[in-house]
Amino acid sequence: MSNDMTVEPEVASLPDEDVTESGHSLRSKIVGIAAYVQALPRGDKAELRRLRQDSGRIPPEVFWRIVARYGIHESDELFWQSILPLMVKYPHTPGAKPGRRLDEAGVSPARVERWLRLDGRAALREADRFLSKLEAGVDWVQLGYLLYYWDDQRRRQLARDFYMTRSRRTEQSSEGGE
Repeated sequence: MSNDMTVEPEVASLPDEDVTESGHSLRSKIVGIAAYVQALPRGDKAELRRLRQDSGRIPPEVFWRIVARYGIHESDELFWQSILPLMVKYPHTPGAKPGRRLDEAGVSPARVERWLRLDGRAALREADRFLSKLEAGVDWVQLGYLLYYWDDQRRRQLARDFYMTRSRRTEQSSEGGE
């Protein structure tokens, strides 16, 4: 019983970390798929880059391999169709907070604010355009959770990371100019 007590606080702090019937949590799917995508041959990566949620095209075979390998539920297929092209473009870089990367890429605060105000479907649809200035990888666990859940907590975290990084950079440049 005492072992259960030490595990419960961890579970409570990660309510969306529950394991699905496939045996994969969202976190393990994101990390596994991000690594899998980067190891694919160029042709498969090209197929995934052309994958779009609203294209009306049937996804290519490489998409279905990922669905089978990671136990992606049918209801989540559109989500994965949307982010797989992004995972090809921007490799998973653990610890590279999306807000920080957006500031480093020179994305304007107004653009960040407009994107964070969108509803979840529109944000997912616009994610490629929004991330287009990124020149480096991003932590897909953080970005994937944001795009999957699109809740206030995760949107606030991205905003906090973006504005705090921006504020520190501005502060450092004003100190260096004196």
